[in-house]
Amino acid sequence: MPKSDKQYEPQHHALSRTLGLFPVTMIGVGAMIGAGIFVLTGIAAGVAGPALLLVFSLNGVIAFLTAFAYAELGSAMPAAGGGYVWVRESLGGLHGFMAGWMSWFAQATACSLYVLGFGYYLAEALHALGVLGPGFETGLAPKVIAVLVAVIFGYINYRGASETALLGGVITVLKVSVLAAFIVSGAVVIFGDPDWTAPFKPFKPMGWSGIIMAMGLTYIAFEGYELIVQTGEEVKRPEKNIPRAIFISLVIVIPIYVLVGFAALGAINPGDMASWQFLAGKGEGAMVAAAEQFMPFGFVLLLIGGLAATTSALNATIYSSSRVAFAMGRNRYMPDLFQKVHPQRRTPHMAVVISAGLIIAMAVTLPIKDVASAASIMFILLFTQVNVAVVGLRHKKPKLKRPFKVPLYPVTPALAVILQLVLGVFLFRLSPIAWYTAAMWILSGLTIYYAYARQREEEVTVSKVIFEEREIVEKDYKIVVLLARQSEVKPLMTLATTLAKAHDGEIWAMAAVEVPGQLPLSAGRRFVGSRRSVLEAADEFERETNVPIHTLARLTHSADVAILDTIKERKPELAIMGWGGHKRARGTTLGRILDPVVRIAPCNVAVIRWRGTEQRYRKILLPTAGGPHARYAAGLAADLARAFKASLTVCYAVKKGASQVERQEAMGWIEKTLEDVPLEKIPLSKELLESTSVQKAIIDESQNHDLVIIGSSNIRPWKQLVFGDIPRKVHLRAPATVIMVRKYEGPARSWLFRFFTAGGQGK
Repeated sequence: MPKSDKQYEPQHHALSRTLGLFPVTMIGVGAMIGAGIFVLTGIAAGVAGPALLLVFSLNGVIAFLTAFAYAELGSAMPAAGGGYVWVRESLGGLHGFMAGWMSWFAQATACSLYVLGFGYYLAEALHALGVLGPGFETGLAPKVIAVLVAVIFGYINYRGASETALLGGVITVLKVSVLAAFIVSGAVVIFGDPDWTAPFKPFKPMGWSGIIMAMGLTYIAFEGYELIVQTGEEVKRPEKNIPRAIFISLVIVIPIYVLVGFAALGAINPGDMASWQFLAGKGEGAMVAAAEQFMPFGFVLLLIGGLAATTSALNATIYSSSRVAFAMGRNRYMPDLFQKVHPQRRTPHMAVVISAGLIIAMAVTLPIKDVASAASIMFILLFTQVNVAVVGLRHKKPKLKRPFKVPLYPVTPALAVILQLVLGVFLFRLSPIAWYTAAMWILSGLTIYYAYARQREEEVTVSKVIFEEREIVEKDYKIVVLLARQSEVKPLMTLATTLAKAHDGEIWAMAAVEVPGQLPLSAGRRFVGSRRSVLEAADEFERETNVPIHTLARLTHSADVAILDTIKERKPELAIMGWGGHKRARGTTLGRILDPVVRIAPCNVAVIRWRGTEQRYRKILLPTAGGPHARYAAGLAADLARAFKASLTVCYAVKKGASQVERQEAMGWIEKTLEDVPLEKIPLSKELLESTSVQKAIIDESQNHDLVIIGSSNIRPWKQLVFGDIPRKVHLRAPATVIMVRKYEGPARSWLFRFFTAGGQGK
């Protein structure tokens, strides 16, 4: 059929969402705990005294007010860039630029806080091991370590490696576990003292001004939901999971903050000073000093927890800050340098390098209290803009679908703005340097906008439609074909078009374009060209076979997720994939991509390993041991034999010297396999293969055939093998082309495979 006659544009792109509710929630929890507890507790106690408990509680209330705005916009407009994207969409122009400018600085400054915290904790550990001598606290060691770790994690992000959702979840669970042990140990000591309330008196030694200053200082501890919405493009069902993740993370973190403060203040023995003064004297090391007094192995556990907390948080914020810088470059607010992507590593390498430089500059030039204050100021200003953006978008886009809406609108965002600005004003009393630094950053942003960015913004042309689908008449029988390289197109499309023609079906040929985690999925469109020639070659089969073929390139952070997304959307009868015979990931059978797809795809699956270049099969071999997979393989074998006018040999392997009864049972399995399979006009033979090894018998027999089709063994879900040992060995060693087949056995068995074999991922 000529392309001009088709009713649709065949090539389009799609995004694959990879993150469920749990990993997204752990992103928020991990980011908050990274700063609010391990680094800021002692500093904040010195400002607020025992009222630190009230500080965390009141901050939680204000955080909830802004969380409503993030939940509404995150569910309605899930996109990489978070608050910056919404402010730009709502207010545009200068406000949009300044939101990105401040978000970039806020993330980078927060990361400076984390690297300083890491530097302190690692210096403590080295001091305990005798590597650093006395007095290291006042020396350069923590700052030197901070610079080194910023360089290391900047390089990690430059290369493209990033923390997986699973690893992030494990680290967050570790941090929460350490804090839980801290809380329980402290509670035992506190409630064992008849006068346990004494450390909390007087409750407000610094008055309300101290409480509000401490609230401003620690407000950065609630910036985790900014990181949650930064992942908007990768979140499954963002309309539900983003609001849930935001509120669940706050519900988890706020009580932890309050209880940790309670334990730290009430369980220590401060000598002849107040508990809060003791903590203030220890500064960022207050948690370690407290744990050392009342918690078993407290020094070691808190050091481990502090290092884990700051490590995961600083990695997340380097990632986030470079994403914002990249997004601003892509929107032409910043020089093209910021939107450059490394040709091999596919990372926004220049945005990473510049962000890492900014992080190091802040860590080197400012004390940790001023770094925390500067970060809080920037987040306060960003959160204020987001609350204003909620109001602006309600008026600008009244018909926008909002799965979650801010309650008591517009009172809630207005109250959040007022309270946050109050915190910002009081921060000037705590750290004038932080406000001067923030003011300089804002003034530099205004200068850049009017001197450069505004002109660039006006040059942006209207975006073009990437694809258009008019009308696609769907067939009942669908096949999804995964294409990864040019050499796979002919064997896979030959098989797919033959089966589709036999059932009057259609084909969805797809290519997964993997985008590094450092980039938002939408930025991966520039890599689609690497798969274009593969999809164009697949599309040519429509002219040759007259089978409807649709091509799709899917942007994803994990190719197996992209394949499964396509299968779930298209609901095919069969998914066809190729395998080169070599696995590339430890602990996998076919590789990190194919293993999870074969195990849990909600459709039948065929994996082909081809030999030679000729796809005109004349002799087909069907080994069987019975079962649903073998019966489904028999149906495919019959379709192919009929299409290629090939002979079909159905065989069963028996041991040498098998008895007559065993031979009759074997022939019975062959007959059962062929039940309900139409075999008209197919030259058919049924054979028993005698050998000491089943796979050897099949491999030897395959030398006389062009194609072997073998069904999966009936393996249990907790077994790690994908198709079973015998089909895998035949697939690997047979000299003929081999197709392994797995019949879909329903959602229950698919769920069991997912449960027992979770963790296998790519090709």
